[in-house]
Amino acid sequence: MLRIEERCSLFLSPLLNIFLWGGWLLCFTEGSQVAGIHSRSLMFEKPIEGHALQQHVFKQIYLSMGIKPDSDCKNRCLMENTCVSVNVGPPSKNGFRVCQLSDSDHSQHPDNLTPQEGYQYWTSKNPCSSSPCLHNATCLNGFTNTRYICLCQVGFKGKQC
Repeated sequence: MLRIEERCSLFLSPLLNIFLWGGWLLCFTEGSQVAGIHSRSLMFEKPIEGHALQQHVFKQIYLSMGIKPDSDCKNRCLMENTCVSVNVGPPSKNGFRVCQLSDSDHSQHPDNLTPQEGYQYWTSKNPCSSSPCLHNATCLNGFTNTRYICLCQVGFKGKQC
């Protein structure tokens, strides 16, 4: 499994310290490999316009208005191991769109898909919806040729634990 973490640190420019008493906030993305899995890919279905999945958002990001903000949001989802769907909000007055990453989808929680004006709901094809992992294991979408992996509880092993 590939775990991506966003880290921010304060980078103080010597010139700015001398003249302006300021600094820059430097943010970068760092990846680490866990359990020998090297890549993740998600296949997103067509969006459901005017809807958003509620109750399952674990991260909210504000994206600048690019050519395809939905692609930016889906790429952010790809970097989060538990992300299986996204909500993309309408453009705001300050030029940003909200990107909400969710750890579930409307197949698992149909009552949580609600009308939300200006939003687009994108879900990935999720083999974890059928609960293939046994013994309370965690299913992660988008890994290996079977499109998922099971993270087994202690004492269990195998493809489906």
